[in-house]
Amino acid sequence: MSKGRISMRKLKEILRLRLGEKRSLRDTSASVRCSPSKVHDVVLRFNTAGLTWPVDDSLEESDLERLMYDSPGKTMSQKVSPDLNYVNTEMHRKGVTLQLLWQEYKEINGSFGYQYSRFCRMYREFQKKLSPGMRYIHKAGEKGFVDWSGDGVKITNGDTGTVWEAPVFVGVLGASGYTFATAKPDRTSRNWIDCHCEMYEYWGGVPELTIPDNERTGITKACNYEPDLNLTYFHMSRHYETTVIPTRPGKPKDKALVENAVLIVQRWIIAALRNHTFFNVAQANEAIREKLIDYNNKKMQLVDSSRSELFILLDKPALKPLPAIRYQYAEWSEPKVHIDYHILVDKHYYSVPYQYIGEKVSACHQTDL
Repeated sequence: MSKGRISMRKLKEILRLRLGEKRSLRDTSASVRCSPSKVHDVVLRFNTAGLTWPVDDSLEESDLERLMYDSPGKTMSQKVSPDLNYVNTEMHRKGVTLQLLWQEYKEINGSFGYQYSRFCRMYREFQKKLSPGMRYIHKAGEKGFVDWSGDGVKITNGDTGTVWEAPVFVGVLGASGYTFATAKPDRTSRNWIDCHCEMYEYWGGVPELTIPDNERTGITKACNYEPDLNLTYFHMSRHYETTVIPTRPGKPKDKALVENAVLIVQRWIIAALRNHTFFNVAQANEAIREKLIDYNNKKMQLVDSSRSELFILLDKPALKPLPAIRYQYAEWSEPKVHIDYHILVDKHYYSVPYQYIGEKVSACHQTDL
């Protein structure tokens, strides 16, 4: 045999132990007194040549050697690369791990597949090329991120000609990046709640967690461990059975996805509409919805899928169903019970049990949304 090859006796023994008796790579290596890489190379060449075990008795040793070492085909350096787009998409499914995806990859590619450590390195390198908001693994249907955009859309007063800026609300689902956007006259609590209701209806479902960026209309006190929710926001979340968890102050990774979505909305929607003249918010939202469809249907370069496609595949099946009716806006407060066992709510006095004198109670003033 030429340099780099082993004797035919050892070659046949490797094939017998590995393919016939299903011995481990390490045991086979110790038995035939050669390196594990050499054992792997012999089996790889045997499979590449299209041979099957047991070898036909009529096949001469010289023919076996020629088929294994002289035939063109895949070599050790010609491994089958994993489909990293597929791996990245599957990682967003609940319960799916890299270990599981590697095992499935190896079952298909066998000895032509990379080992687990190399598989993981290739995936980490792929993740580094993704946009900041897409590098973190968010499970399907788990998280919806929300925030106001820093830039709004221009609205022109038809009577006076003055121009004012309507704020734009942005919501994005963690797994697919599927985005919602709408303009409102202002950032009041009513509009903040209204935006959430519209967003859930646009998605056709509700994520397990809703994550705002400590917006003052939703969060009364920002804190790493015990942020205080606006009572109206809290009751809205209960209606939709979603848990509100604000991003932690000073933790940019918590809000990378929504900040990236806000930036894209500013570039692809707000900037694209800069030369349009809108005389009311309804006209602006009509144009925003059209741009939003284009944006969500646009193919992402590295992932090779659109946000709409990933939404249908990942988030949509995992979202909680919408409640039968939309949340009815209500203003909540915590007035203190006066000595005359009355509280003041929306300029009206209401009596409460005298036992609560001096205590704070929750009061609701409900209006039509």
